Amino acid sequence: MVLLAMALISFVTEFWWIEVVFNRFPMLKEEARRKSDPEVSSSDPAPSIRRKGFMEWLRSEIRDWTEFSRLPIFASKSSMTCMFICSFQAR
Repeated sequence: MVLLAMALISFVTEFWWIEVVFNRFPMLKEEARRKSDPEVSSSDPAPSIRRKGFMEWLRSEIRDWTEFSRLPIFASKSSMTCMFICSFQAR
């Protein structure tokens, strides 16, 4: 029961925090609006990984990670990930 309560509290807190971050950075709203706009989506279809070559997929991944590393949330997300990983090693 305690574990369920902790999971629910964590879920609510994370959902709230995602909303805070999404509302504080207008570029995230613009990107979401661009992706959900049917006119933009239909004119720029993303080919599946199967149709692309491996090198093209790799370039795309590198471009995405480079963009992510430049976002303001990158440092806090990376530190949270490190703390999570280190918590398993402390046992």
